[in-house]
Amino acid sequence: MRERIHSAETVEIAKQQLMEQIRLRDYETCEFEVVQEERKGILGIGSREAQVKVKIDADKHKKAMTLLKEALEIMNIKVDIKDKFNKKSNSLDIELEGEEADELFATLGQDREDLEQLLNLMVNARTESRFLKIHLQQPLKRNPAREQFLKNQAITLARQVVQSGQSISLPSMNSYERSLVHNAVKEVDGVMTQSEGTGPDRHVVIHKTGN
Repeated sequence: MRERIHSAETVEIAKQQLMEQIRLRDYETCEFEVVQEERKGILGIGSREAQVKVKIDADKHKKAMTLLKEALEIMNIKVDIKDKFNKKSNSLDIELEGEEADELFATLGQDREDLEQLLNLMVNARTESRFLKIHLQQPLKRNPAREQFLKNQAITLARQVVQSGQSISLPSMNSYERSLVHNAVKEVDGVMTQSEGTGPDRHVVIHKTGN
């Protein structure tokens, strides 16, 4: 949250001048607090100006979308953007679609995480509200062979958990692949699954029931 104090002849003039100075972005809101009322005095003696404080905060969801769109526009990259907010984890998944989006991710490679981290820092800077975790994602491309492999692997590992009693963690996966694993393990009695981790590290853990 940003704050600024301004003095003027009256409270209303101070507010008006503050609004001209701060120039709110479309994702920002402000709240005024009168620090000191104006006083005219007698023949100019004892007079004082009004002081007004403005507190500026941002809607982080809107801020993230605005900053990302501005960055893509500067890079002259045209993509379709879809976003999904998770209230429970206070996270925002942003999916970039289109031919130019594929080229962007291919060009970035591992630098995608740096871009994601930069966006997180910019969106959460100078705010007091809960940290908003942002993830940049590519659209899911179905791969039937991999889907079948994941299902078979999940069932095999689940049976191992039943026999050994030891929990097994699977590699990190996207949300769709994790759902395949959860559903496949339901075919095996005596086990349960749970997703753990955050962002790109989120994965499925298979536990023996009762552990």
